[in-house]
Amino acid sequence: MKLTSNRSYLFAFLPLAIAAGLGCTTTPLPSTGGKETYVTQLNQIPIEAGLGADQRPLIVKAVSLIKAQQLTEAGHLLDQALATFHRLMTNPHAKYVSAPTRAELDAFSAESNTASNIIWADWSFREALHLKAFIESTSKRFEIALQLLDEEATYAPTAAAPYLERGYIFGLQSKPSAALEAYTRALALSRKYASSAGTEGAALRGMGVVLIDLHDLFRAERYLQESLKVDPGNRVAIKELEYIRQLRAAGSTQ
Repeated sequence: MKLTSNRSYLFAFLPLAIAAGLGCTTTPLPSTGGKETYVTQLNQIPIEAGLGADQRPLIVKAVSLIKAQQLTEAGHLLDQALATFHRLMTNPHAKYVSAPTRAELDAFSAESNTASNIIWADWSFREALHLKAFIESTSKRFEIALQLLDEEATYAPTAAAPYLERGYIFGLQSKPSAALEAYTRALALSRKYASSAGTEGAALRGMGVVLIDLHDLFRAERYLQESLKVDPGNRVAIKELEYIRQLRAAGSTQ
């Protein structure tokens, strides 16, 4: 018996994060104690200001344009913001790190033993790179998108998001092993840093999907079930678990 199953819903529910949050948790942001915070759809926690924080209005406007499907106009704004960041980040002896809070920056600095030469870049720098990668991926310019995601991962070492998106692109390119590596890295970061905590379910789902393609149904099922503990009722996880059941049933009749 040959199993025929339409899994096109994967591409409807696994877009880049800005389009549909990759099914991330909808847990409300923690209280900010009445302080003004920087808010876009990519934020998981209240964001503190770093170098280049004055570029935030451009990022917020770009998010609005992307939601309105005005990708070219959004891309122009993001190019402006990125050019400004690159002009600011010119110290050859410094390591620029885009982090959401001083606490997360300090945690990374302590772990990497680079505290003496780190300069804090605003989290909106990471967001600009991420949004630009989304636009390039939407236009099927995957290699450019991957280059932007590499830059995002370099400057924002506490962020799981670039690895999620790399996993998504590698999946589209039929590179399941590379996708699994990316999702595994995303999962590790989601469990380590507060800014990435909301991506845990998506990372687990991504691992489950690619493990099906790698014919490892046992591990795929385990990760998909684990993802439902994080994001109960997620449609991708539920449908993929059903697909695993269909695969097993088909195998038992051969």
